[in-house]
Amino acid sequence: MAINVLIIDDDPLVRDDVGYIVAELGATPLYAGNGAEALDIYRGSAKSVKLIICDTRLDVSSEVGYEVYDSLKNEGYVGRALGRSGGSQVTVGSRGTPTCLINPELFKSVENVEEEWRKRGADYQDKGTSNSDLKRKIKELLF
Repeated sequence: MAINVLIIDDDPLVRDDVGYIVAELGATPLYAGNGAEALDIYRGSAKSVKLIICDTRLDVSSEVGYEVYDSLKNEGYVGRALGRSGGSQVTVGSRGTPTCLINPELFKSVENVEEEWRKRGADYQDKGTSNSDLKRKIKELLF
């Protein structure tokens, strides 16, 4: 059975970059831009999703990532998760392209982000970390 990683982020550049890293590790990336898409994908491949990587703030749908994660757990997901949120810098992707430019003002309504992810049993990593650190974290959670 394939190892699938569900990547939930409203920014397609971030999704693609994280997916590239996941594929480099030999897993199959599954992409969702919001909670509804994530639930649909999970329902179609529930037994094979081993890791969820989710943005904290899904602006296009006005969702909070850890609440999407709660919904997935309510659907029966018991695997690992990595919550992520933006820093205040441009992250250069593994293919040399900028993946995000985050405005710190965006997160004023989401306080204690890391604490919210961790109290749900998820790991947490800031999007401002390097892609090599992200790859290391994904590998740790998958294998």
